[in-house]
Amino acid sequence: PYGLQDSGQLHEAGADEQFSLGEFWKREFPKIFAEPYDEKYYKVEFTTMNRTGQSAYHFLRGMFGDDAVARINLPKPRSPNYKLRAYISCPAWQSEVKNNKETYREQRLFQQHPDFLAMVDDVTKRLGYTQAVNLDELMLIYSECRFEAAWWPHRHSVWCKVFSNDDLQVLEYHQALSYYYEDSYGGPELNAQITCAAAADLYKRMKAAVEDSSEYPRALLYFSHDKALLQLQTLLGLHRPAQHLTHSNRQLYKHSPFQISYIAPFSTNLAFVLYKCRDGSHRVGGMLQGAPISLATLCPAADGEQTQQRATCPWPPPLLKEIADNCAVRRLCNKHDEL
Repeated sequence: PYGLQDSGQLHEAGADEQFSLGEFWKREFPKIFAEPYDEKYYKVEFTTMNRTGQSAYHFLRGMFGDDAVARINLPKPRSPNYKLRAYISCPAWQSEVKNNKETYREQRLFQQHPDFLAMVDDVTKRLGYTQAVNLDELMLIYSECRFEAAWWPHRHSVWCKVFSNDDLQVLEYHQALSYYYEDSYGGPELNAQITCAAAADLYKRMKAAVEDSSEYPRALLYFSHDKALLQLQTLLGLHRPAQHLTHSNRQLYKHSPFQISYIAPFSTNLAFVLYKCRDGSHRVGGMLQGAPISLATLCPAADGEQTQQRATCPWPPPLLKEIADNCAVRRLCNKHDEL
């Protein structure tokens, strides 16, 4: 049983997943993670939420082993942290996006769409109710289903049994509409702009490595939240759909690059890698959930070059440099001191 004391904590399934991710990235880049853990080689940072610190601990266990992690003094998280969780300390975003009813307009409209109403009717009948299940109850059941499916992947959650596969697809789209307007392309530019400190940090660190690799950490290991990662992906132009998601075009979602179950599942991980080529030049690659992603939005193509599936960008990626040169997140968030 889980109580209030477990709220905000990392579940044991999450600990196992982070451990596996640590093992995965060590296998993927054995030269980068060949050295024993040392603060000069590996920079670790996480937010003030307990589960991000716990995620870091178990990730490092998987990467360096239990003996090594027992000797690691993890840094203390700081707040506000505009690099890893800008939205929580951004009054402008809170008022213009989070607490703005217009942000959730498409989601509310979708609740009146025939697809959604049919799903509610389907669930109501499966539960044996005589009156339609209300929205709050429906969302609680859906949340319990999702969490139990993640916590115990080899069991069949009783809460999930009230949904058909079609019902779950409707509910995912309902959730995607919230993410799309609250954290991504459907909302104001502020959604993306407030993550510029993360992109600027990436550019600064890579620039230092290009200019003098001897003074640069081998890896930056940051542990944050799904909202921050969605906002960063939006800033970099990743997974932008051809059309805005709306209450009336769910049929386009199936083939949209903005698939919330792919770009923001539990233990979402986004990695950028600086490669040194044989000719001495450098290139930047990107990986989401451990698989290469196109970085066509980060760098323009040479004449005639195909960019749609561009896996790497020559250093420096123009978009990344532009973001770093113009980042002023505190000003965006109605702060007056310098970042």
